[in-house]
Amino acid sequence: MPDLSKAEKKEYKALKAKKAAGSCTKDEKARLKVLKQAKKAWQQPVSSTKSSDEPPAKRVKTGSAAPEPAEAAPPPQDAFAPFAKFGDAPFAAEVQAALSGAGFAAPSPIQARSWPAILAGQDLISVAKTGSGKTLAFLLPAFHALAAGAKPGGKAVEPRALVLAPTRELAMQIHGECAKFGNQVGIASTCIYGGVPVSAQVSEMKSNKPDVVVATPGRLVDLLERQALSLHRAAYAVLDEADRMLDMGFEPEIKKIFAATPATPDRQTLLFSATWPKSIRKLAKTYLRKGEVTEIFVGEGAGPDAELEANKAITQTFFEVRCAALLLLCCAVLLLLPAARCPASLCCPQPHSTSVLRQSIVGSTPRNCARLKPPGRA
Repeated sequence: MPDLSKAEKKEYKALKAKKAAGSCTKDEKARLKVLKQAKKAWQQPVSSTKSSDEPPAKRVKTGSAAPEPAEAAPPPQDAFAPFAKFGDAPFAAEVQAALSGAGFAAPSPIQARSWPAILAGQDLISVAKTGSGKTLAFLLPAFHALAAGAKPGGKAVEPRALVLAPTRELAMQIHGECAKFGNQVGIASTCIYGGVPVSAQVSEMKSNKPDVVVATPGRLVDLLERQALSLHRAAYAVLDEADRMLDMGFEPEIKKIFAATPATPDRQTLLFSATWPKSIRKLAKTYLRKGEVTEIFVGEGAGPDAELEANKAITQTFFEVRCAALLLLCCAVLLLLPAARCPASLCCPQPHSTSVLRQSIVGSTPRNCARLKPPGRA
């Protein structure tokens, strides 16, 4: 079984013996099934035909150093059989009921393909567009693992799972799903982000003792430097929208954060991204375990070598302007959007007055704002 580590081989034999004795639990049967699928995937016959132009292999002289063994290749896509329905996953009955109550009929493609690999302990690279269901793709396996483990005691804030998100809005959205599904199995979570007082977040963490921390990189580094929490137990780490994090310049913060978590061999790392540029490949090579990574590409024409393209669900318009006119153009675009798509209440405290909106965008140039007043709008 070249695909399994020594520990996994031992686990496989022990579970097989327990199954033969009829003493396997439901979770143990699910684990045995995953190990069998991994073994089967790696035992597929490989063609040994070689090109006639390929030079013959060189012989190793007696007494000379043997060539270094080739680096273990990562499991191919779908080495683990996807879960066709929620019942295929070993999640708690309370979580299954919450999924049904939320109106989900079956796992999304990213969930169906991610869950088996994550539950088998694999690191993961998942490339899929926003709205594909990736939040539950990484949260539910985390809840399953955390519920089975022992929660650390003491007064220190020591989360066992970490989710990094590039923006406050995305962090809050992820935390909302944490609360909805994690509370079903007693998993506490906390969301930390910038723009609010640090003291309130520190107090919440101390009282909540979260198992999962959802955070933006900048504020998390701030709290680590204040020693408000420790990540030495965070053996489950997720980078959501990793491409946006790099675009926003968070690479130094990511480096500091991962330095505070368990070492790479002792940490399961999941990387989710909407695109697959060289910067993300470098990030994956730095923080994911070699030979223990499953790659999943979801979408039309998806694949590790696929050309990057814009999300077809988003209408994009290009304007070529001089730098001096850039701010005015942004104002014009915002003010000309239909009210349903750009409600003033999201931008200013007086939704009945767009003059406040115009001045808040341009700042101290009300004359420019007045010139941008669109026809038919107050």
